[in-house]
Amino acid sequence: MKILRWLAYSLLGIIVLLLLLASISITGVDRSPYQQQEYYQEMSARIDSLQLSQNDTASESDFQAGWARTSITPHKTLDLCGYGLRGEFSGIADSLYARAFALEWKNKQVYLLSADLLIMPPLVVKRLNDSLASHGISPEQLYFSATHTHNAPGGWAGGWASRFIAGRYDQEYVDTLCSKFLKCILLARASKEQATVSYGRWDATPYVRNRLNYEDSKIDGWLRALQFTKRSGDKALLVTYAAHANCLAIANHSISADYPGVLVHHLEKSNAASMVCFMAGAVGSHSPATYEKGRDALQARYIGDSLAAIIANGIPSMKTVAVQRLDCSHIPLSLREPHLKISRDYRIRPWLFKLLFGDWSCSIKVLQIGDVLMLGMPCDFSGELMPDLEPLALEKGTPLLVTSFNGGYIGYVNVDKYYDEDRMETRDMNWFGPYNQAYFTEISQRIIRKHGR
Repeated sequence: MKILRWLAYSLLGIIVLLLLLASISITGVDRSPYQQQEYYQEMSARIDSLQLSQNDTASESDFQAGWARTSITPHKTLDLCGYGLRGEFSGIADSLYARAFALEWKNKQVYLLSADLLIMPPLVVKRLNDSLASHGISPEQLYFSATHTHNAPGGWAGGWASRFIAGRYDQEYVDTLCSKFLKCILLARASKEQATVSYGRWDATPYVRNRLNYEDSKIDGWLRALQFTKRSGDKALLVTYAAHANCLAIANHSISADYPGVLVHHLEKSNAASMVCFMAGAVGSHSPATYEKGRDALQARYIGDSLAAIIANGIPSMKTVAVQRLDCSHIPLSLREPHLKISRDYRIRPWLFKLLFGDWSCSIKVLQIGDVLMLGMPCDFSGELMPDLEPLALEKGTPLLVTSFNGGYIGYVNVDKYYDEDRMETRDMNWFGPYNQAYFTEISQRIIRKHGR
């Protein structure tokens, strides 16, 4: 009897302990309207207070541009990132690069950098910001993105749960990336000379699909590009597209730049530009179109070569951008409490989320080159939001490029009606919902109206 009583008390104690742990680590999903939240009021005030430079028609000739690339192919074995825990890479299919632009107008300087990585790692960006300070470059002058290849090395994220995204942390590779990014930006700055800018947009819908695959799913199928042409005739391209760079299957453990690498190589080899820089566009929910002859390298080559051909054919039709202003601003992003859901109506508490993932401060990067507006988002930003943004921008005379992975990361921003779907994008990686579609659409539209003509 004593043993039975002891077992009963022990079981009761375990149940009480589990209930206590659940009460301090789990809470309900907050579905109150975002307009009633403090974070919405904070963000509205920040957008309203944005100060922009005025157009100066007499200063177009003051615009300068430079660019550079540097290899970031690892010289040691690291864990792969993308698709969860995959272990170490087994070989190198093609080289990885960082590419940078340095832009200047009337003594205002801006730097853009993208890399053949899954995302632009927040820890690397923090280190880079510190390193650039001694060279007279502030964080507010920087605009980041990544190609979003799912066959890049990891090792760059802190936090226990981040191992599922980027594998085991490797301080040496973080230091290496910081050093290579710094070198790339400084080389771009040293190469500046008087330049012009042109913009193009081409329909490439056949090469992207909405992988959520609902009947009313929307697709952002546009290729968008900026071309920088120096007085010497040297040219560089900045290209964005909304398809995930995940042509290579999860079982493929080779380092690769995926289809963006094919696109870049195609255009550079054909002398369309001396450097081509790819930035992931609104990639949330968007995957490359299925290739009937197979996945892996065949699909990457098919998508990359097809997109490169569209760009090459479209370059003569690109329209010159009058550079009468250059603005770069970072708007700190206020968000709802973390909402990493464990079921439809329950989530882990914010303290546990921060313990698992760290506390990455985020912002929206806003870059204006003449009338061209670029919005850098700290997330997998869904292409399904673009139909509510781009028409407004074009109505305002402002060509729009939205890029993902700006140096912070808050998971996926998807369409609100999918929020309760039990899928990776809508539950596991939707960290700050609900109502992110409505919230991000509204604040993005307000930024566009502020920057439009």
